[in-house]
Amino acid sequence: MNLKNMIMGNINQQELLNYHNASVIYEELPSGVRGFVFYHDDIYFIIINKYLSYYKKKKTLIHEIAHIE
Repeated sequence: MNLKNMIMGNINQQELLNYHNASVIYEELPSGVRGFVFYHDDIYFIIINKYLSYYKKKKTLIHEIAHIE
């Protein structure tokens, strides 16, 4: 199970996040920061700037999942 499976539509976003034991959090971040990922207590936390457009949030999420993989 990987990012390619999600992009191809074989799995959904939540299934991929569950597989990687990852959680997405939308927070207020500086304007130059779209997102980042960190690992704590066996969980990946993907932090996304809540002020991004829908498209940029999705693109940032895919980018951060790629870091996990």
